[in-house]
Amino acid sequence: MADRTFTITKDGDEIPVIYTDDVLSEFRENKVALVDAEIETLRDRLFDRDDPPADAPRGADTRLGIVGPLIMEALDEGKETVVAQCVLWLAARHPEITGLEIFFGQFRYVSTAGADGASSMVH
Repeated sequence: MADRTFTITKDGDEIPVIYTDDVLSEFRENKVALVDAEIETLRDRLFDRDDPPADAPRGADTRLGIVGPLIMEALDEGKETVVAQCVLWLAARHPEITGLEIFFGQFRYVSTAGADGASSMVH
């Protein structure tokens, strides 16, 4: 049972979110579809499904534009359960994303999808 860490950096402070493979497996089996539906409902309220935001890369998962702000808001409101569910959703749906940087209300994801597995930033 290996520990995994998703690192949230908020205005210079690191907030590690640690979970195990077992927790991620249980989330995938029991909760990922529910969280998918909740995120998609929020996304559909904010964006026209057939008309994604102009700055979204072609084929991008527009749900990522919902999850980042959800994490920021949950951190501000002390909603640890929401943070944990969003991190587990990211781990299940986008395992290449290993962190989130928040600075002055803006966010970007940290990813291992760069060249040769090096860290890179995705918005």
